[in-house]
Amino acid sequence: MAQKSSKKAAQVALAVIGAIMGTAIIVVLIAAALSPEAHATGAEFPWRHFGAAPYAPSRSEAMRTRESAFRELGLPGPVVKLLREATKKPGREVRLTNGTHLSAMLSRGSVVHRNVVVAFVKPPISGKMEYAAPAEKWQVSWQGEIYTVYLPKICNNWSVRMPQANTCYRIPFDYRHTPGVVWDKRHRVHVSAHLDASENDLEAISTDPCFGVIDAKGFRKPFHRCESCEQGEEYPPARLAHAVGLPGEEPKGVLSFRLQDGVGYVSLPLSWAVRWMLYCVDVGVYPVSISGYEDWQAVSRFDIVRKSEIERTLPIGMLDRSLSGVLHY
Repeated sequence: MAQKSSKKAAQVALAVIGAIMGTAIIVVLIAAALSPEAHATGAEFPWRHFGAAPYAPSRSEAMRTRESAFRELGLPGPVVKLLREATKKPGREVRLTNGTHLSAMLSRGSVVHRNVVVAFVKPPISGKMEYAAPAEKWQVSWQGEIYTVYLPKICNNWSVRMPQANTCYRIPFDYRHTPGVVWDKRHRVHVSAHLDASENDLEAISTDPCFGVIDAKGFRKPFHRCESCEQGEEYPPARLAHAVGLPGEEPKGVLSFRLQDGVGYVSLPLSWAVRWMLYCVDVGVYPVSISGYEDWQAVSRFDIVRKSEIERTLPIGMLDRSLSGVLHY
């Protein structure tokens, strides 16, 4: 009888201990779910209630602490410096609406939320009203990538959108020291591109987020096609083209654009980038040096990018040399 009672008491004790441990585990799990660290990593964080946990009480305070905020958001040091300068001026007015994705956001206490999706709680009658957070937006370019920061007015929660990794291929340009390069009144150079691509190919990628030009003025598209045609430039005749390593017939994919200060990038979809390309920059008139064409004059210097170069550098997402107009007629 005494042994049975002891056994029963032991079973009760074990049950009590199990319940306590189970409760403790639940408490720990709840605490972990509510902790800042839980939002800092892992799954998507839905931003449901605007203004509930403001990072700063005012815009001026958000601006005062913006450099440390940018670092906490994980921006590279050079990008922090660029954004510190850019945010000295008011940003572009935008609205953050449901479905917008942000790489990171700061809230009260400098808590960092990663992989944020705007999911504001909607009014009872759907379709009659859209919830949106007015915000300021700034963009800067570094190493051919665009970094975007937002400052929502409702909460001053600094937010960032990082460039997507390995989705775009970039071709760098640097014409600052190109012999005879022509600058326009805004200190830009004019570049024409001749790509192994059809007009339909170019139309197909025209709306791709990767497709465009990046320079000190930011990201823009589309290219201004046939701008060079207005200046009377012509593709060289087949014999002259062959003499300088170009195909005898002009590639069908023709684009043109301008680069601020002669430095920038062309950005292309990674899945589309492997193809032969020719980039020509406008320079002052010079005599053609190819035998049989001594009486001819040229108005551009150029670079050839071969498919094999792009295939080799595709894993790093960027051509490993800057185009500067090293070739001439």
